[in-house]
Amino acid sequence: MEYLDGSLRVGKLNDPAAMAETARWIAQFHVSSQRLLSNERLCFLKRYDKEYYLGWISRTVDFAAPNYRKSSWLQRLYARAEDFLSPLLDSVPAIIHGEYYQHNILFHQGQVCPIDWESAAVGEGLIDLACLTDGWETKIADICTAMYVRTRWPKGAPTSSRGSFRLPSFT
Repeated sequence: MEYLDGSLRVGKLNDPAAMAETARWIAQFHVSSQRLLSNERLCFLKRYDKEYYLGWISRTVDFAAPNYRKSSWLQRLYARAEDFLSPLLDSVPAIIHGEYYQHNILFHQGQVCPIDWESAAVGEGLIDLACLTDGWETKIADICTAMYVRTRWPKGAPTSSRGSFRLPSFT
């Protein structure tokens, strides 16, 4: 941090252009990182695979056990978890930051400087976009999403085996 004197967390700027730049940066990182996934030296990275996601759902059900019968939405989620997870599992993975929230991104002299990489993993890059746009107004979230899509998929967002690929609204 001492090398980034004068930097600000991107969320403090409240600047759509800075937010768009953070979306562009992470999309470029995802594209570049896909080439690194065959490197055995990166095997230490956590993988957001089926077992990882099902573990979170299972822990949620365990935590909610006293109220599980009353939570019909949670019962439906648990019963259809694999269906809900398939878009995340069917995509081409990338190295992700894992916590690409506005408080983990410094903006310094026009440059994006993500910090706190301890949650880096291999998974769907849209997870980082969801983190980035979390809590922002629709206008900024849409700007970030459009920049991310243009950068990561210049020829257009991919389609999945289950039909057309749709970017969810993260706001």
